[in-house]
Amino acid sequence: ACRTASSTEAALSAILPTALPPSLQTALAQLAVQALRAEIVFDCPLDIEFCIDASGLWLLQARPVTALQAKEQMVWTNVNMAENFPHPVAPFTWSIVDRFYTYYMTNILRLFGWREAEINKAAPIVACLTGVQGGRIYYNINNWYEILHFFPAGSHLQKFLDNYIGQSVPFAFQPGEVAARIGKKADGPLAQALVWARLLWLHVRGKQHLNLFEKRFYEHRATWRSKPYKGMSLSELPGKIEELFTGFVDRYYYSQGIADIMVLIFPGLLKLLIKRWLPQYRDNPDAAAIGLFQGLDIKSTEPARIITTLAHTLAGLPHLQGLLEAGEFAALEAALPAPERALFDRYMAHFGARCYHECMIVYPTFEERTDLFWDLVKKYQVMLAGPQRVKSGSEQQSSDFQREMVKHLPWHQRLLFGMVLKKAFGAIALREQGRIIRSLLFGEIRLIVLEIGEHLCRLGHLQQRDEVFYLLRREIDDLANGKFLLPETIPAIIAARKQALAQQAEFDPPEFFLLERGRYYQPPAQAEEHAPDDGKSLRGVPVSNGIVRARVRIILDPIADNRLAAGDILVTRSTDPGWTPLFMIAGGLILERGGLLSHGAIVAREFGIPAVVGVEGAVRKLVDGEIVTLNADTGEIRREVRPESSPESSSESSSEFRPDTGAQHEETPC
Repeated sequence: ACRTASSTEAALSAILPTALPPSLQTALAQLAVQALRAEIVFDCPLDIEFCIDASGLWLLQARPVTALQAKEQMVWTNVNMAENFPHPVAPFTWSIVDRFYTYYMTNILRLFGWREAEINKAAPIVACLTGVQGGRIYYNINNWYEILHFFPAGSHLQKFLDNYIGQSVPFAFQPGEVAARIGKKADGPLAQALVWARLLWLHVRGKQHLNLFEKRFYEHRATWRSKPYKGMSLSELPGKIEELFTGFVDRYYYSQGIADIMVLIFPGLLKLLIKRWLPQYRDNPDAAAIGLFQGLDIKSTEPARIITTLAHTLAGLPHLQGLLEAGEFAALEAALPAPERALFDRYMAHFGARCYHECMIVYPTFEERTDLFWDLVKKYQVMLAGPQRVKSGSEQQSSDFQREMVKHLPWHQRLLFGMVLKKAFGAIALREQGRIIRSLLFGEIRLIVLEIGEHLCRLGHLQQRDEVFYLLRREIDDLANGKFLLPETIPAIIAARKQALAQQAEFDPPEFFLLERGRYYQPPAQAEEHAPDDGKSLRGVPVSNGIVRARVRIILDPIADNRLAAGDILVTRSTDPGWTPLFMIAGGLILERGGLLSHGAIVAREFGIPAVVGVEGAVRKLVDGEIVTLNADTGEIRREVRPESSPESSSESSSEFRPDTGAQHEETPC
């Protein structure tokens, strides 16, 4: 819908069957264009009746699509979920994430004054906010929309949620009996006043709550680690995970919900103002938002600043630089002078429990494998020695862009626009602050469960400690407490799950689909073809402006594949906060998934690198090592030079779930 009418019509005309009469081809191409325009005007998918006669195309009537929603029809999307969970998830990971979301939403309802009796009535909805399709975690959109309709202005909140997650296929939603009953109760003047009063209170106190969340995490982690996990018994370790949930997540994770509510509201409100007040951006408000959302100074960029400082300092210390180049990292860490040691310790304390694909839990953290950290330091040194990239994502540029945009608006509209933009800035920064703590929580859970795996391995239940990730958390607790029915079946269970996850890694389910309740997405009968595409160009959604011509590097797992060099265009499916240090190295970014408010887009703007998201099949269609021109002003990726023989690159199989225990060598059986 963001393309011009002429280019859309031309593209559609090119793919219509040539056997059709020319007049019919033209009319059908025009139909698609007019349907897109109508959906932009009405802001929802439409059921359109039309006819074509000798005089051309006639649109007869249109109404919102409602047939998508049936009583037993479930709507699944992982539009921004794939950013955190890009591959099939391990059983243990799913059991943890599912519980996180239940705590998350329960605490949000408590923030708005819900009593336990009311929460219990909504429990069937709250407990099923997410599900698993094709091994990937998906949002159950039906239930998210149901919850939004618990509150006043639920239909507007639904649109804001679509903007928040980058949902591209919204539908006309009618709340079910529970939501309708609760929503009707919330429609009273007093109930509405209380909701808005609480929302205002959350907004005013949001920063304090996030700071408290951060402070309490480090205090609790010090308590959790007061006795090393390696010294704990099998009776103690499962209790540590439960303590993490009941003693911390249930008490303080509401803070992340506050940040998410703010991001749900203010960027959505800003987009609404752009569409209403700025006609030049009415058809494509995201183009305006790209210029506005710069210079956020988010905490996610701090790791890159620490690595930059260490890279610069070590380059001037020959002895330490020699240890770095030789890969003698243990000796290097022992020899660090006090200021550099303090920087290294700060990184490990605040970011060391993070990793690439950090929400997956199964990948080693920087704390476990400091070689991953020092590899980044070496890459930064190469980057710093080359031509310096001018940082484009500045607060001043955002201010200049804003002034130019709104200069023709009345003063009161300019004032309101500026206030909403400032609130959107603050909301995004708060969400990124909270996401770091969530990542550290997952890293802590990983350390605990690996130690449980050691015990189960010693007892003969597992062959290797990382096989613990193939068990659900409830199964681990039962196994540790003598409650697992038929423990002799564990090897067969693990083998079956390994095989199933490997099969699920061979295909990529669509980001949005509908299924009858109780049905699961079925992979195609034949494995997807992974041959590169011969097209001259690809297209996606621009999220960080700029143009760059450089080599493509397809990286699916930065742990196993560290070939990204300074200036390369990073191509992958999606990135989570753990990938942030790589953005300083990359010259551009191409993602298969993501949206304007996804982490990859936000950080790309902060580092000033061109970025395009939503490039369907980019990993499969592009050739590793080829030269492309990435135009992130238009979203086009023009292919320039193909390598005669593609260098050894990360294969599709690297997306398969293969737990890493953190060792720098192959894991040996117990």
